[in-house]
Amino acid sequence: MRRKAQTLVGLVTACLFVAGCSGGAAPSAAPTSAAAAPTTAPTTAAAATAAPAAPTRAAAPTTAAVASPAAAPTPSAAATPAAASSGEQVTITYVSFGGALQDAEEKAWLQPFMQLHPNIKILYDNVDYAKLKAMVESGNVTWDVVTTGPDFGLGDSTKYLEKLDCTVIPCADLQPDKFPQGDGPYRVAQTTSGTVLGWNTTKMPAGQKPQSWADLFDLQKFPGKRIVMGDMESMPLEIALVADGVPPDKLYPLDVQRALKKWDTIKDHVEFTTNYQGCAEKVATGDAVMGECWSGRFQTFKQNGAPIEYTWHGETMTGGYNMIPKGSKHVKEAMQLIAYITSPEAGARYTDYIAYGPANVKAIPLIKPDRKNLLGIANVDSSTIYVNDQYWAQNRDQVDKQWQAWLTS
Repeated sequence: MRRKAQTLVGLVTACLFVAGCSGGAAPSAAPTSAAAAPTTAPTTAAAATAAPAAPTRAAAPTTAAVASPAAAPTPSAAATPAAASSGEQVTITYVSFGGALQDAEEKAWLQPFMQLHPNIKILYDNVDYAKLKAMVESGNVTWDVVTTGPDFGLGDSTKYLEKLDCTVIPCADLQPDKFPQGDGPYRVAQTTSGTVLGWNTTKMPAGQKPQSWADLFDLQKFPGKRIVMGDMESMPLEIALVADGVPPDKLYPLDVQRALKKWDTIKDHVEFTTNYQGCAEKVATGDAVMGECWSGRFQTFKQNGAPIEYTWHGETMTGGYNMIPKGSKHVKEAMQLIAYITSPEAGARYTDYIAYGPANVKAIPLIKPDRKNLLGIANVDSSTIYVNDQYWAQNRDQVDKQWQAWLTS
């Protein structure tokens, strides 16, 4: 049974690289997260019943108008890098992952932006990499701002994107050293998310709790089943190397064989999964005593009463990115929207609606105290594991091939 489960993980993982943090539809060609997105995971009560692994993309996503901004919070003049505009009416399309993310994006970003720019109307559509490429190749581009995970916007995929203007967008404040923007730049990080070590408090030995990734591999100190995200974007190789003593800032290029040998030490006690909701759920129910799951998923169960705790020590960190499709008919307005989304005030406001952190470091002081402790970006330290997007852009296929072979061995 374990071999069948691992084989299934291998098959699903081959087509999933980014789906952990998104709260809604995933792209058909190359799934991504948040946030998400993810891209990263919603922490609303409704998200506790979210379905699984990779969010299922609607067969034919329908572009819909963003709700009227009437009820949106009134932004201050400092909320946007550009002054309120007026004049000819323009309709632009913002593309992301729907679901809980859409609700947060509309309330925190899109509605306030329309208040500041009454001549701009925003439509919302679900991201699909294949559709994006087809639009650009046909010359019929109807999208203007697209949200993706770390697996798009570097290398060959930049041919589908417009260069971004860093005199409009605060590129330097968006941690380009940790969340690469490409040589254009062609993308900028808007949000951050990642995985953490979490455990069921009722399954821990008296007076003890895990402190680091090393404890995930310590069966003597913490006996019992583990649940671990088995897709590359969830960083199972990185956490194994850190547990084996590699400093987080010395991980790349990955020593894949060393990581696999570390996993060999507990392989019979681990279930690998690509079910993002299910990962945290198994810890919540006690089916697994601990696991590596996306932080937002753990938080969802915790705030709903599950006996879960987790640590930010050794958290993994990845970004959700904004970019403009090459051939967009509204590049100026798209730049303005990205500049607004990535501004400090808008980034902080986003955390009021979903537990994802802003990429803009200047947003951190603006986040409400009761929300800050829920965000990975506000809890970074020297133990934080930042994903090297450049490494994965160049090496993903060969590394994943080794991982799949190990999973099914």
